[in-house]
Amino acid sequence: MQQLKAAMARIVINIIQADGIIDDREVECLEHLKEEFKINNKDLLETRAIPFGCALNVLRDNYQKFKKLIDNFINSIDNLAKTDNVVSANEAMLLLSINYVIKKGCTALSYHGNIKFSKREVLFLDNDSKENYEDQLKKGLYDTVKNSFLGYGFHFIFIPNVIDSLFSKPTDVIKQIVTYLYPYIEQNSAQLKIITDRLNQMTTCEYCNIIADILGCPTSEFSKSILFKVTTSDIYDKDRQTFVSYDDFVVFKLEDGIALSLSKLLKEYINLVGVMNTNTTIFPDDYFHYHGFHKTLFDSIVNIQETKLTIDITTNSRKRIDFGNGRAISMGDKYLCIYMTIIYMSKKSGGRKDSDTYEIFKKLYKFLTLSSKVCSKELFKEKLTHDVREIREAYIGKIPDLDDQRMFMPLCKKENGESVFCVHQNAFAHTFVKHNNNNLEENILTFFERHIVKKH
Repeated sequence: MQQLKAAMARIVINIIQADGIIDDREVECLEHLKEEFKINNKDLLETRAIPFGCALNVLRDNYQKFKKLIDNFINSIDNLAKTDNVVSANEAMLLLSINYVIKKGCTALSYHGNIKFSKREVLFLDNDSKENYEDQLKKGLYDTVKNSFLGYGFHFIFIPNVIDSLFSKPTDVIKQIVTYLYPYIEQNSAQLKIITDRLNQMTTCEYCNIIADILGCPTSEFSKSILFKVTTSDIYDKDRQTFVSYDDFVVFKLEDGIALSLSKLLKEYINLVGVMNTNTTIFPDDYFHYHGFHKTLFDSIVNIQETKLTIDITTNSRKRIDFGNGRAISMGDKYLCIYMTIIYMSKKSGGRKDSDTYEIFKKLYKFLTLSSKVCSKELFKEKLTHDVREIREAYIGKIPDLDDQRMFMPLCKKENGESVFCVHQNAFAHTFVKHNNNNLEENILTFFERHIVKKH
């Protein structure tokens, strides 16, 4: 109950602060809320540790148990937002979030990190590339949806359109933008090429994976959905003895189809704010929005993971896999070859058939001049699932607290009845191979293309 009251207090605070004005009626309403729901100063103090998104989830998870209490609280919050007879755009988004998360079971998320998100940007996400929501947007629905949101001050973000607009410019311009934003990335470097290639190949499904990694939740949360940043919460960091900002998001599910679901959501928003936003600045799609989604997209690609995985295959090596923070995993030669091959084979679509994997595995085995005889194709296929499980278990046991552990974790999945072994398809960009007596270090893609694929 204590956590529930603190969550209520956090929601009250965000509603009061939403329009940037605290008037006498809101103060009076706050006192009434504190009395009605027995919120005391201790509860208000505890809000310093609860972002708005987390508070919504607490009320959602307790809704059935305390339905009458929470329904009364939601009605009181609605009255609080309307005490000055005007519902601002920020207040409207908070009221919608409260209704959709607590009553309709949508998900709220809170994030603190290096990547900055902008308010009033509506991001279309879907983790299933085979469904037709993306096709519907591509076939003409995008302009209608975009203009509808634009009329109320929101920018609808559709990844294929963003990528097409960005790459309507010459590739050199994109590279110049990247090196301007991130001066530590050198012109014509392998890292720059990887970044521009990943941008150029970006899809809704792929960006869904990236967002899931950033926000620390399963990609399934974003199935056929739109993501709003609804507010920002200032949370007290005890270690640093200062307040830090958390971005709070709500995932709105498009369960009734994309057109109908978005139409319903906009209608609810319009009923709250009542007027169109005529002050929206409209820029051509091919402009680079430094303070908008383009910057967020670039940040998420460049900074997707900070962990650097180094695979050491030098002759004097004792540590085979090193995560750059003192935590290393030793592997036998066979397991090491399998793991390196899986990472390389995941560079495009998340994995390939085991028969293809075997051919690359043989070439890598030969390059390392390993003395033991490489197993046959049949035996390799038969034992590969077992070997990947062994690697995975050793991996999990050694680094259980690594933030982005699952990006480098070897997986086995089935496609059309065949086994496909893979890691997260972005892992290769952060994996390097140290080899030769000079301790030369190369990105794993460069290493395979220069030394394995073409020469053996």
